[in-house]
Amino acid sequence: MLQAMSLRPELLRAFGVMSEAIYPGGTVEREIKELIIIDVSRRNQCQFCEASHLDMCRDIGLSDMPARLDDLQLLSPRARAAVEWERAIVADSNRVPESVAAKLHEHFSEPEIVEVTALIGLISMLNLFNNALQVRYDHDYGR
Repeated sequence: MLQAMSLRPELLRAFGVMSEAIYPGGTVEREIKELIIIDVSRRNQCQFCEASHLDMCRDIGLSDMPARLDDLQLLSPRARAAVEWERAIVADSNRVPESVAAKLHEHFSEPEIVEVTALIGLISMLNLFNNALQVRYDHDYGR
């Protein structure tokens, strides 16, 4: 992905600045960010992002991510609110149910909501970028 972006160095620089502010930077817990990244990537069928982040999660002791996304009851209320928000946005960002937004506001501050929403947008863009350019991941992390 970075090799593809390096063909336009200004794009790579802008991506780096934006990414650093959201992931791994920011204030929201890494675990919640990984749940969002993996779930959005599953929905967008992005092999690169889903597989690479599953490998990263294994490296930091979060190997149970797929099971937790398959059964949201396994998540903390805060993580569940973030994933439900993410799913509602991916499904139709113009029609997020008020109950989903209310639950998110119970567990996240306004700056955290902006960060989570920016992450959803960023990973969606990367999914589309990787899929369209057929960028693939061959389990390069942890080797």
